[in-house]
Amino acid sequence: MTLHNPAFFSWLLAASLSLVILWVVFTCFFRQWTFFALNRWILIGGTCLCLSVPLLSPYITGTLFPSKSVVPNFPLTLSSLHVLQTDVNQSVETATPTERPNSIWLWATLLYGAGVALMAARSWRAVAQLKSIRSGARLLSSGSIANVWVQNQLPTFSFGRNIFLSTHALSLSPGQLASVQRHEEAHVLQKHSVDNIFFEVVSAVFWFNPFVRKLARHLRDVHEFLADLSAAGEHPHITEYQELLVAMATGTPGNRVGHSFSDSQFYRRIVMLNKPKTNAMESVKLFLLVPACAAAIFLSACVDADRNVPGNPQSVVAGSNSGPVISKITWTGNKVHSSAELDALLGVKVGDRYDRKIFEEMLSRGTQNNSVLSLYMNDGYLFFYTEVNEKPVGEKVEITIKVSEQEQAWIRNVIITEKGGGNTLSKHVRPFVDVKNGQLFNRSLLISSQEKVAKSGFVNPDSVMINPYPVSKTSANASQYVDIEFVVQKP
Repeated sequence: MTLHNPAFFSWLLAASLSLVILWVVFTCFFRQWTFFALNRWILIGGTCLCLSVPLLSPYITGTLFPSKSVVPNFPLTLSSLHVLQTDVNQSVETATPTERPNSIWLWATLLYGAGVALMAARSWRAVAQLKSIRSGARLLSSGSIANVWVQNQLPTFSFGRNIFLSTHALSLSPGQLASVQRHEEAHVLQKHSVDNIFFEVVSAVFWFNPFVRKLARHLRDVHEFLADLSAAGEHPHITEYQELLVAMATGTPGNRVGHSFSDSQFYRRIVMLNKPKTNAMESVKLFLLVPACAAAIFLSACVDADRNVPGNPQSVVAGSNSGPVISKITWTGNKVHSSAELDALLGVKVGDRYDRKIFEEMLSRGTQNNSVLSLYMNDGYLFFYTEVNEKPVGEKVEITIKVSEQEQAWIRNVIITEKGGGNTLSKHVRPFVDVKNGQLFNRSLLISSQEKVAKSGFVNPDSVMINPYPVSKTSANASQYVDIEFVVQKP
C-alpha cells in the first residue's frame, strides 16, 4: 500500500473515522473515571486498534458474511454493456477520464505530504528545543531513576530519563521540591514520553483530523493524573499538594513532547485529585467498546471498496510494486476447454502480483471478445460461472479457479420492447439484430447487435439494454432455452 494509491487514502479515511468514534466514546463514558491507568491503555490501545481495523475489517467481515465470490456474468454483464457512440470524436475524449483520476490522486498526495511534512517540522523543532535546553542546563543529580537538571527556559518538565527543574523550583521548600521531583519521576518510571512520541507520529499522519489532537490532550491529562496520584500519596493532607500545584502554575506552555509540572491544566488536576474514586461497577462500561469496535469495522467495510474474504490478499496484478506474488494458478471443473486455453485468455500468469478485484475483472471482462467469460458465453454457456479461492503460502499466494460450465443455452425468442409502450420501433430495429430464434446463445452476437441498434438512428443510443430470461425446462433431458429482450426508446 503506497502513498500514491487510493487504497492508502481509503485506509486513512477509515482509520480517521475510527479515531473519531474512539474520541466520542472516551469523552462521553471514560474521561471522568479515576481509573487513570486503565484510561491510559484505552487511549493507547484504542488508537492502535483504530489504525488496524481498516486492515483487518475485510477478514472480519469476510468471516461473518462469507461469499462464494462468483464472477457476476449473468445477467449483469449483458445489461450493463456500454453503448458505443456514433461520434467519432468520442475516442479522443475518452482518454481524459483515465488521466484525470491520476491527476487528482497526485494532487491529493502532494497536499497530504505537505501536511505531514509541516507536522514533522513542528516535532523536530520541539526536539531541537529539548537539545538546546539540555546543552544549557546544569546537572543537579544523577540516579537510577532519572537525571535531574536545572534550566531557566521553561517550567519544570521531564522527557525520557531526564527531569528539567526550573530555577523557580529551587526556591521551594525541601518537601515541596521533593513532591515536584516525585511527580516527574512518575512520568519517567511509567514511560509517558513513549506515549507522547507515539501520538506525535499519529498526529503527523492524521494532521487533518482535529480529534487526534484531542485524544493526545486527553492522554496528557491522564499522564498528569497518574503522576499527581503518585506524588500526592506522600502528603498526609491533599491540600498541601494542591497548594503546590497553584504555586507552580505559571501558565507558561511547556514543550510539545515533554511533561510540564506547572501547566495550564492544573485546575482540572486539582478537581481530579478531589474527585471520589470511581465505583468498581462503572467498569461494565468497558463493554461499550464492543459496539464501538463494531461501528469502526462497519465504517471501514463501507470505505473499503475492495473488501475481500479472509485469506484473500489485496494488491495489484502484474506491474505493481506491492502485494503477494502468484506462485500457482490451478483450474478445476473445466471440461470443454483445457487449462492451457484458459491460462492464455486470463492474461495473468505465475509471477505476477495479485489483486482479487482486478483478477476477477480479467476473468469476466478481459478484452471484450477475448476473455474466459467470452470463450464460454460465445459457445452457448450462458450459465457458466467461476469461483476464485486463494491460499497464502508464505509471502506468495496460490490461486484455484473452480469452473462451473453448466449446459449450453439456445435462443427461443428475440423480443423487442419499447420503453413507454408501443411497438412502432420493432420493425425498424429488428433488421439490425443479428441474434435469431433457434440459434445457440452467443455473447458476441448480442454485443454487435446492441451496437448496431444503438447506431441505427431509430433509437436513443443510451437506452439500448439486453435482458436474458431463462425458460423453464419441460423435462430433465430437454434443451435449455432463453428468451432475449432488447429494450429500446425513441430518440
